[in-house]
Amino acid sequence: MKTVLQFASAALLLFCLSACGPIVMYEYQQATNGNGWSYADTLNFGFSIDDPHQPYDLEIIVDHTEQYAYENLYLNIYTTPPTGIRTKERISIDLAGDFGAWNGDCSGGECEYSIPILLDTRFPNVGTYQITLEQNSRDEPLPAITGLGLRLVESPEQ
Repeated sequence: MKTVLQFASAALLLFCLSACGPIVMYEYQQATNGNGWSYADTLNFGFSIDDPHQPYDLEIIVDHTEQYAYENLYLNIYTTPPTGIRTKERISIDLAGDFGAWNGDCSGGECEYSIPILLDTRFPNVGTYQITLEQNSRDEPLPAITGLGLRLVESPEQ
């Protein structure tokens, strides 16, 4: 009986601890072409917003090999809200620090870096938002970028 109570207590503790983290509303990762990421190979993501008053953090996840030749990754981000009016923004993601060390987690020659691009943001319209990522670097195709992802997380209460 004592073992069952200990197991139940441990399970309840793990459940409570896991409930304390951020709530991930959407997360999806896509691989790029193994021969390099070309301009034409855009990556599309779609997520729904039910509450326009809820603040969110939006993160991009970049997977790359240690053979990536640059510090930065340049992306065009196209956003299409439920209203259908598409916008474009160009961003630069610093994949390496000032002294050449990779940002993020690297193991076995592969790296993953998650970078917030919007913090504490409210999406004004209820409905489906489409995000399209397009590489905007000098190389065509761009080697060593193996995948990208998008994560939408509820912002912590202020």
